[in-house]
Amino acid sequence: MKTPLLITGLFILSFTSDIFSQEEHLILQGKIGKNAITIDVPCPKDGGCDATFYYKGTQVCTEANVENDTIILIGEKNHFGENSNTITIKVVKQKDDRWRGIYTKKDTVNNFKLTTVDLKKLPHKYGYLQSVDTLKKEDPFLYVITANQTYDLKISGNNFTFDSLSTKVKHIVEDILFQEIIYNLVRPCDGSYESTISEVSVCNNILSFQIDAGWDGGAHPDFSSQIMQIDLKKEKKIELGEIIDLETLSINIINILSSFPKQFLEVADRYKESEGECNYFEEGILRPAGFSCNGICIGATFYRAARSCDDPRIAIIPFDILRDRGYLTPDYEYLGGK
Repeated sequence: MKTPLLITGLFILSFTSDIFSQEEHLILQGKIGKNAITIDVPCPKDGGCDATFYYKGTQVCTEANVENDTIILIGEKNHFGENSNTITIKVVKQKDDRWRGIYTKKDTVNNFKLTTVDLKKLPHKYGYLQSVDTLKKEDPFLYVITANQTYDLKISGNNFTFDSLSTKVKHIVEDILFQEIIYNLVRPCDGSYESTISEVSVCNNILSFQIDAGWDGGAHPDFSSQIMQIDLKKEKKIELGEIIDLETLSINIINILSSFPKQFLEVADRYKESEGECNYFEEGILRPAGFSCNGICIGATFYRAARSCDDPRIAIIPFDILRDRGYLTPDYEYLGGK
């Protein structure tokens, strides 16, 4: 069963203008009624730039003009950069860290208050993660948004619970999933990104799960799948190349698959069903994709026009076969049963 990663949000402002002596992120947050709002205006010193505000769980791209103690955000841009000019937000500096805002959309006008965020005083539920610490330094805007959201970074499977994992492994999982939270927020003005988690399992002291992601923005929507592995004994994320000889296996995938008539014929049948559009036997298409309880998953990766043919689990090569042919690395020979 796929578990969607859910995201909610808040609101920020970051910019540089003649008001400030140096380029920095000024982060403002407030509420319009019961809804949080955040504005991000990374302006050069000429006082004009593309800007962003986060409101009602949506990040909106806009344009900003900065003059003295006043910031004006104009419009709402679509995927192609076209500005609707339907929204205006005027923010005026008051005393200390206080600001006054006026939000106008068509005939609706809302007055609201904002304050400057002090990152040193803003706690983050996942502040112990390396990715959160990095985000705080490199992108305060996203840091504030994620600090004010509610989301869950846990996974579980049929044979384990998240709470049964060691603290170190929990943090590794949380860090991976937090990256997906960030991806959902990085380019929302250009479209939306959604991730789902599936194929979660623990076996042979390895936790594995698959991340399927879809991006529907801009001129080229795209999607991808990736299988993650975490060694529970070593308490570390491991790459597939640490388990198997990737280069040698990649070269010999078709020959090995031919040793398993059922799997080979299933791949061939899929090729026929696609009327030749998905040529799984073309050089470089099949690749080792990730760990599973029964063996190494063989996936297929195509060029953009044929991405619908992609599949991270088109076949599985059993561990005992990989062991007998010398493809398992010394640390993971035990997967082959000896």
